[in-house]
Amino acid sequence: MTAFSWWTYSLIQLSYEVHVDDNDKLGYEVHKATRTVLQNSKFRPDDDTVFNQMKLGTHVIYFDTAHMRELVKTTHPYAELTFDSGKVTVIPAPDMVKKLESDKDRRIGMYV
Repeated sequence: MTAFSWWTYSLIQLSYEVHVDDNDKLGYEVHKATRTVLQNSKFRPDDDTVFNQMKLGTHVIYFDTAHMRELVKTTHPYAELTFDSGKVTVIPAPDMVKKLESDKDRRIGMYV
C-alpha cells in the first residue's frame, strides 16, 4: 500500500512539473509574439500614414492596431494583444491558459 501511495504521489508531482513546463513554453510563445510586434512596428511615425502611437515596455512604437492584432493572431495563436490607454501588452491567449489548467486538473484527477 505504501508503494502505491508513493507512486500516486510521484505521478501527481510529475503533473505539476509538466504544468510548469507547459507554462514556460507558453511564456516563450508570448515572448516570440512580442518580438514579432516590435519587428513589424515603426519606431518613427510616417508622414503619409496614420499609425497609432503605442508603448510596449520601454519602446515607443507606431503601428496599425487592427493589422497588428491580425498578424499576431495568425502567426502566434497562443498569444493576443491588449490595448490600454496607449500601452500594448502581449499576453497568453485565455483559451490556452484555460486548456493548460484543465489538462493539469485532468491528469491529477486521473491519478487520484
